[in-house]
Amino acid sequence: MVLAPYFTTLSVSGGKEEVKDYLLRLNRWIFALAAMLAAGVIALGQPFLVLWVSGRFVAGDWWARSDIVLLFFALAMAFRALSSVPYQFLLGTRRLRFATAILLLESLFLISTGVFAVRWRGIAALALLKLVSSVALAAAFTIYSIRESGGRAGEYARQSLAPGLLTGAATAAMAALLRSSLDLSSWPVFFFAAFLSSAAGAAAFAASATGGDREFILRKLRSPLS
Repeated sequence: MVLAPYFTTLSVSGGKEEVKDYLLRLNRWIFALAAMLAAGVIALGQPFLVLWVSGRFVAGDWWARSDIVLLFFALAMAFRALSSVPYQFLLGTRRLRFATAILLLESLFLISTGVFAVRWRGIAALALLKLVSSVALAAAFTIYSIRESGGRAGEYARQSLAPGLLTGAATAAMAALLRSSLDLSSWPVFFFAAFLSSAAGAAAFAASATGGDREFILRKLRSPLS
């Protein structure tokens, strides 16, 4: 929520190219972090729930399982992260009408369908609705923000989306490998697997970082408002 003032300052100063670069860079970082967390939750969610609340919560009817609810909510939050920076761009550049309309439509969708979804399949169906609305919200905010900032879809996919997907894939791959090779039935072993999985994701993201990323971070550490 602290990003909007930066977009306001950049838009007032007339640096449209810098606004676009800022949007792509921050979206890349936040989505990569969200992808790493979501991939870890999805890949290690089931053994975590077994340790925390016992195995009976991850067995039985598919729609009644806690790991399925966790899967839907984790994916939903990853897509929400994709819309986070574009939303701050819209706030900072005073494009509030579009943002308000999209959020209102999402709220109406969830309210009108949520009652029936809960009666149909319980919390899992509600989580699935949240995932659907999050995908739609992320698509709307992202497409509109890219257009308004002067960016291109290919540029966004290459600079913002791909590093996050690589980070999530590396995290999930390491978690899957550890699940197949370790017995995650104790908390120390589970947290060891979570640490190694996140380290793999962080390494993948670091490998995709550009010289501009490093320069930007060092500059902000020296002078946050520069």
